[in-house]
Amino acid sequence: MDLPSLLYLFVQQPIALVVLLLTTLLSYRLLTPRSPRPPSATTHIPFLGSAIAYGTDPVNFLVEQRKKLGDVFQVNLLVMKMTFVVGGKWQRWLLRQVGEEDGMSFWRAILEMHLGLLNSSFYHPGWVERANKALQNGMNRPARLEKYAEQFAKVAEDLYEQWSTAEKIPLFLSGSDLLLRANMTALYGPAFVTKHADELIPIVRRFERSFTNPLVRALPLWASKPGRELKRCYERMKVIIDEEVQRRVGDQDYWGQQDDYMSYLLTIDDRVEAFFDCYGEHLMIMISASHVNTAGTFSWTLLHLLRTPGLLSQFQDEIRSNPPSDSGVYPAKNMPFSEACMRETGRLYTNLVLVRYAEKDLVGPDGTVVPKGWVAASPLATQRDPELYPQPEQWTPAHFLPDKSGKSDYANKFRNNEFVQFGYGKHACLGEKLTHTLLRSSLWPALLDSYDVEIVDGLREVEGINGVGVEANWRENMGTPFAVREIWIRVRKRERKLTEAGGQTIVEEKMNGLLSVDTTGLTPRRTRTPTTQRGGIHSPVLPFSHPTSDRNTENMAQGPARQFGVTPPISMALPTDAENKMNHLLIEELKAQGSFESPEESEKRVKVLNEIQKMTEEFVKTVSMDKGMTEQMAKDCGGKIFTYGSYRLGVYGPGSDIDTLVVVPRHITREDFFKTFDKMLRARPEVDELSSVPDAYVPIIKMEFSGISIDLIFARLAIPQVPLSLELDDNNLLRNVDERDVLSLNGTRVTDDILRLVPNPSVFKHALRTIKLWAQRRAIYSNVLGFPGGVAWAMLTARICQLYPNAISATIVSKFFRIYTQWSWPQPVMLKPIEDGPLQVRVWNPKIYPHDRLHKMPIITPAYPSMCATHNITDSTKRVIIAELERAGDVADKILIGRAPWSDLFAKHTFFHNYKYYLCVTAFSKTKEQHLKWYGLVESRVRQLVMKLEMVEQIGLAHPYVKGFDKVYYAGSEEEASTIVDGEIPANVVCEAADLKAELPVSAAADAPKVEKDEDGRIKVYTTSFYLGLEVVQQEGQVPKKLDISWSTTEFYEFCKRWDKYDPECMNVRVKYMRSFDLPDDVFAPGEERPARPEKKTKKGGKKRALNADNAVEVGVKRVRSGESVQACLRPGCIGIHRQEEEMGGMRNERLSETVQYHPFYDDASCSKRMATERERRLYTFVSDICEMENTKKHEKFGRATNCFPVCFLLRLMAIVLMLIDFATIKPL
Repeated sequence: MDLPSLLYLFVQQPIALVVLLLTTLLSYRLLTPRSPRPPSATTHIPFLGSAIAYGTDPVNFLVEQRKKLGDVFQVNLLVMKMTFVVGGKWQRWLLRQVGEEDGMSFWRAILEMHLGLLNSSFYHPGWVERANKALQNGMNRPARLEKYAEQFAKVAEDLYEQWSTAEKIPLFLSGSDLLLRANMTALYGPAFVTKHADELIPIVRRFERSFTNPLVRALPLWASKPGRELKRCYERMKVIIDEEVQRRVGDQDYWGQQDDYMSYLLTIDDRVEAFFDCYGEHLMIMISASHVNTAGTFSWTLLHLLRTPGLLSQFQDEIRSNPPSDSGVYPAKNMPFSEACMRETGRLYTNLVLVRYAEKDLVGPDGTVVPKGWVAASPLATQRDPELYPQPEQWTPAHFLPDKSGKSDYANKFRNNEFVQFGYGKHACLGEKLTHTLLRSSLWPALLDSYDVEIVDGLREVEGINGVGVEANWRENMGTPFAVREIWIRVRKRERKLTEAGGQTIVEEKMNGLLSVDTTGLTPRRTRTPTTQRGGIHSPVLPFSHPTSDRNTENMAQGPARQFGVTPPISMALPTDAENKMNHLLIEELKAQGSFESPEESEKRVKVLNEIQKMTEEFVKTVSMDKGMTEQMAKDCGGKIFTYGSYRLGVYGPGSDIDTLVVVPRHITREDFFKTFDKMLRARPEVDELSSVPDAYVPIIKMEFSGISIDLIFARLAIPQVPLSLELDDNNLLRNVDERDVLSLNGTRVTDDILRLVPNPSVFKHALRTIKLWAQRRAIYSNVLGFPGGVAWAMLTARICQLYPNAISATIVSKFFRIYTQWSWPQPVMLKPIEDGPLQVRVWNPKIYPHDRLHKMPIITPAYPSMCATHNITDSTKRVIIAELERAGDVADKILIGRAPWSDLFAKHTFFHNYKYYLCVTAFSKTKEQHLKWYGLVESRVRQLVMKLEMVEQIGLAHPYVKGFDKVYYAGSEEEASTIVDGEIPANVVCEAADLKAELPVSAAADAPKVEKDEDGRIKVYTTSFYLGLEVVQQEGQVPKKLDISWSTTEFYEFCKRWDKYDPECMNVRVKYMRSFDLPDDVFAPGEERPARPEKKTKKGGKKRALNADNAVEVGVKRVRSGESVQACLRPGCIGIHRQEEEMGGMRNERLSETVQYHPFYDDASCSKRMATERERRLYTFVSDICEMENTKKHEKFGRATNCFPVCFLLRLMAIVLMLIDFATIKPL
């Protein structure tokens, strides 16, 4: 039959075509040789039986099928046919098939399992790489884990307090709530938890329950109730997370300061718009991923411990032998038993299924063929193998503890993949470290160390693993299951009696869920912020241990003394003759240091304030009449000024400014103040320089009035008149007052409260003068840069005066240093209990506001609403403050015994001699008006740079200096001025030091020119430089690691330039690396000795090196010297520092050099990263390896350093040629 006839037959008889095709397929199947297939699991119910049995009890089902069919078998799960591999060798085989070239696909399995919910870009290799990098840096770095641990401890403390007040609580449900809140705090921040946790927690639970229902895979999501529920939960979670992402992207100035993972993810420097939709999904999945196994592990472990008192006692003994830090974090690395408990729970309960997709038939380790399709391993079945684990059905932490010889079999089991709790290899779970931190450093120890827990309901003795009393519910939960029914427990605060040295005791008693502490003795070794109840607000007790003496005992026996603060005084002893003598010498030294102002100058200040008071009354009268009042009514409206700060406290000195508050009635507005009062001031001949800043956080007018600096702020009260008799101590005056007015009023209210709360104001003032002078000389006096400001030092001094009410100034100063050296930070310093008030405003309370718990050295203002005056302190500045307190304490001890004069206490700081390595942050501007605002913003952002640097593992300390150094450069042309603003200072440019703060500019007009010129026509460029000292640490015995601070500096640049008034044509900021001997002259006092430059090293042959390694910086393939501008050679922030050692003439020279890496993936025009191709990545790695090889001067492949240079030179030359060719073909996105 020819072809046309055949086609005619098929058209007329279609059945013939069907028969032909079926015959062909059948022949092919019969004639094609087939590989042997694994056996299929069978049950009593055909077709559906395997799926039902697996869904009901997957562990026992797989164990039974393994006994019948062997290590490899297939299971029909309705919507897919899954090949299960069980046993250590098969599990190892599956986990080590890591690449597509092995025929095993991880991402295809995940992509097909996500039910079409997620954005397809979510599994793009570029996004996966970016997400893994973000998780490694944002979750697993030690500095961030430590911060998360502190947050977990605070969340746990709050919830445990709530548990202890309930009659009983459900173990698994409460554990789930605890884990979700703790993880949300780390992922999204405390504010997000407060706002959304109550809505999100039930949604997450419904999402996980629906996801495990087999109908969601058997049918489209819209066709089943569980599928629709899953879709609704997913969409609602995504809306909440996406809204939060958009909110933070729109307000990065605030959210960039937060420590949660979301803020970190949104501030990394390689964010790509193509993957921006993935951020919300990534953050959403993180909360479920961090909950599904951890919540069950927490509850099952606790349940097993409660059911086995011997193991519980062992667990608690381990906790007590490893006390927590001040922030409540336990050292998990020293607690192997807690790790063994977590591993054992994971062995028996973690329902981790390792799914892959075989792209072709694969041959297993014993020759068995694994067919193409779905492949899975169940560690739960493998981990119940009696050959691997004796008594596999028993919950026995000894499975993971060292034996009598001190060896543990866990390492071998993990290496052989016989125990898998968090996956393995490149696809292992990146949340393992966070889980250890959460459970072992925070949740378990905090509960079992301070609370008694007992089971009250829900157990049945014969059920569950090891007779724990309840079975696991394998049907409804993803990951580690909950119990089939709830277990109810009772939690109660443990009562304890602690004894310290000297026979003194402290007793903690349970009282309404809080603690009452006997403060006459010593505090316990581990302080848990003991509190007493006072009007619903907690009142911390004295958080340090003070020695007793005979004088203290005598005064205690005399009867109760008047209590000025939140605790009784330590001593009521009167000063001795020796103390009086030392006090006299102290006052004489203060006079010699120029701390006191002459009576004539003080009288002049009074006259100036009287004039400003008259002007205030005239200002209120004028505005009132303009608004329709009669002259008499306007005059009766009044108006009054109040002082605050150093002048109000009586500790001002020569040249000090006067902080002044103008208080007006309700009909006078802030616009009136900056319009009418500003005009009145400018008309006065006594006013020399005046600058108005109406858009500041606290609006202010700065001026010189008769040679005295005045800072004027404004506050409007909601009352019709402000008489001269008005006082601001009444909290009701704050009603109907906006936030900025409350902040303005608080300055005077806090100052007045401090003076009222000290026993002897004269003693307090002399002591405060001493402390302020000491803090200024030691460069730890700056609220903006992370040190205490004037009000904070005043409150610290006032607290010591309360504790020693009869002491004189010299004694107060001595006690000041010793007490705050021993203070248990972050225990707050308070002058009186926190009080409630009439406003719905935030009052400092770490029990309610998680952000308040993050304060390192909280000092709480006494006036309502109470706030923390030291929220800016960082870990680094805290270390510096404590070190200076210790030094001052040693000096004060010598002074009191006559071995040192008081002048030693005021010795100048040695900041520019203390460190070998510095960062110089310089702000550039073209006009003085712009510069005063711009450098002020940069100064306020330096603290953020410090916090970013603290996250770098090798940086032990980032110490900011407390003041900036001003300079004015004179450029000969616009081009030269622009070059200076860009950070490149020409060698021949003229510059001079300046004090821009003292030179207050007159407010510029809207059309003011963008440049300023001197009399010779030269263009002025204003700069202010801030310095940070870096302490770089390297662990002993470890290979020196590269120190990369590129992320920190890039974040700082972006943070500064996001300012809404930033003008790139006239403003800039640069960070420059410096060695100590390269610091400029203006940072040293006249005659002060500079750090010496090290002598140049000579080679073995005696020739001098061309470039000293100690002052060299590498920029890509270009070397520049320390102190030179490196910004032209890199995009901002690509700065790295690495440590290396060289052998020269038999001597080891350890040096630290800054390596500025040229990154070929940056687009110079937009500063945005390009999409890097694989060729670009290989090229960049190749160039970096060559540079690193030449830096270290030793490489195994190329032999000794003497023979290495020609090879390195040729390779580098070849790399440069390849780079130029490659760059010619790269196109930016």
